[in-house]
Amino acid sequence: MWKNKNFLLILGGTLIVDVGFWFGIIGNLEFLQQNIESSFYQSLFLIVGILMAVILAPLAGRIVDQAPKKNIIVLSSFVRIFAVFFMFAAIKTGSVWWMLLYNVFMGAAASFTMPAFQALLPLILEREQLLGANALLQNMMTVSRIAGTALAGFMLVKVSLFSLYLITLIAYIATFVCLTFLKVNEHKEEKASTTNKNRSRFKEVFPIFKAHPAIITPFLLVIVPYLFLAGFNLMIIEISELQNNPSIKGTLYMVEGAAVFLGSVILNRFLKQRAIVPVLLGAVTLVAISQLTLYFSTIHWMPFVSFALFGLTVGVYFPVSNTIFQVEVPQEFHGRFFSFKRMIESLMFPLFMIMTGYFLDTLGIQHMAVLYGGISLLLIVLYGWKVLRGNEDTRTMKVSALEASK
Repeated sequence: MWKNKNFLLILGGTLIVDVGFWFGIIGNLEFLQQNIESSFYQSLFLIVGILMAVILAPLAGRIVDQAPKKNIIVLSSFVRIFAVFFMFAAIKTGSVWWMLLYNVFMGAAASFTMPAFQALLPLILEREQLLGANALLQNMMTVSRIAGTALAGFMLVKVSLFSLYLITLIAYIATFVCLTFLKVNEHKEEKASTTNKNRSRFKEVFPIFKAHPAIITPFLLVIVPYLFLAGFNLMIIEISELQNNPSIKGTLYMVEGAAVFLGSVILNRFLKQRAIVPVLLGAVTLVAISQLTLYFSTIHWMPFVSFALFGLTVGVYFPVSNTIFQVEVPQEFHGRFFSFKRMIESLMFPLFMIMTGYFLDTLGIQHMAVLYGGISLLLIVLYGWKVLRGNEDTRTMKVSALEASK
């Protein structure tokens, strides 16, 4: 895997583009604070990009299944470069409408990029390499999130908002250049896509769940980690205020990031011979426990325990679930499936974020922790009881089976 040039380019491209993305997020927040007082209106501008990704998901899925995936990834990278110039116009004029266009184009690029990346991995790697590759990509995204938010926050104190987006532009250009060097043999894919072009429909993704029941568990249980993930930043701010300790924010990010790496190590060394369903159920149970432990957020060290437990889940759950999808879903449906998956996650994220904000205001983090932990445990128990009584093959399939030769 480490000798695979294509994978190294994707790994490097993911790191650079994600750092640029988080620079853009921090820059957006700063620009909105300078130009819009209402928190409600600020949230509307931030959600626009997510809504665009949801709207374009059906079209993106069909195109990813029909067109060369490298071309889609490279073109999406160019769209990101183009979008940054709208932010330059926004900063120059002080108009939030230019920023709206920036978010629209960024959302459009994201709707194509992630499904294409997920569909490309099985084409450039051997099946037995997918689990490790997904774990590495998850770690890389964690590093970029921590580094991107920390660097952007530090730089805003030292440099102008324009300079921050200039660095973002340079990151996107570097990503574009890296990805143009991808060399992927997609001839077979292109031939199949041409044959099925006229009858390729987005709705064809739904029967896949019945035909491949192994994908149902990771697809549904993702609700639990997203319940935590969507309110991640809001909860960190709340804990910082609760303990009257601004410095705890950066430390919590680092603890969670380190736990993601540890989760990946545990997955690769100790969980490969375990059955997939218990591994996934165990991972989301850790999320429920991490939510419940937030009840003790007034105790200085307890939030570190909560975020470490969540980080362990991220390091295990997402690499396993992504590998299941890449292996179990037929390759000709990868684009549509991963677009549908991203569409659902894009809908969950703002919904859960708004819920978290509302409950933090009305209940406080301690009571919200009990509520979220209770909901998560109820979902885990109900679904776990059902799935463990279900199909024997699906229930007992081991993580190592994902690496077995076809």
